[in-house]
Amino acid sequence: MEERYTCPQCGKPFPFIRYDVIDTGKRPDMKEKVRNGEAFYVSCPYCGWHTHFDYSFLYREEGTHTLIYYANSREFYEAAYYRMTGRNGGRDFESIRTWKRRVVTSRNDLLEKLLILDCGLDNRIIEIMKGLAFISLKQKYPAAEVDTVLFDRGGDGSCYFRFSKNETVKAAYAFEESLYGRIDKVLGPKIRELSQEDVVINSQWAAGIMKELESL
Repeated sequence: MEERYTCPQCGKPFPFIRYDVIDTGKRPDMKEKVRNGEAFYVSCPYCGWHTHFDYSFLYREEGTHTLIYYANSREFYEAAYYRMTGRNGGRDFESIRTWKRRVVTSRNDLLEKLLILDCGLDNRIIEIMKGLAFISLKQKYPAAEVDTVLFDRGGDGSCYFRFSKNETVKAAYAFEESLYGRIDKVLGPKIRELSQEDVVINSQWAAGIMKELESL
């Protein structure tokens, strides 16, 4: 959708494109542009002022049958949640019921979900591993102050868990493929059974699903 924006630096209006739906099946070039931020980059043609716009949108990847909705406000989050779970009564839900459906509320979470997707991993298992990594960190370093754990990939291509506080990296743990395999083999089938309709997969979800597994 083309909109007009008034440059805060020079005051002149210019057009920019806002994507309500980013469908990589129709626009393969957008797959990488979402990941590197180019899809949201805008520059004033008059003075050169530039920024990355932040707005809600649906990411659709038909090749992997994945839908990820990034919601930058409570209003869009609630609408996306009801749509993705079929609770809004929409007729189109049956066409996406078998798809991987996720709703996220931060760009970091969006990029993490996309990285996990690119690595061919299950984000539910990764979320549980993040929780285990956090517990391990606190056991070894009780005074460690951390508010975020993210699955990430380094410049050498290896994946790891990044711990940070207020966007400052505090620690990192290597991602163990063997541990992922064991958790997936032992707990994966039950986790997928219990979470078929879950669209918000985060640390709170991981804590809840682990309690469910413990009670079985």
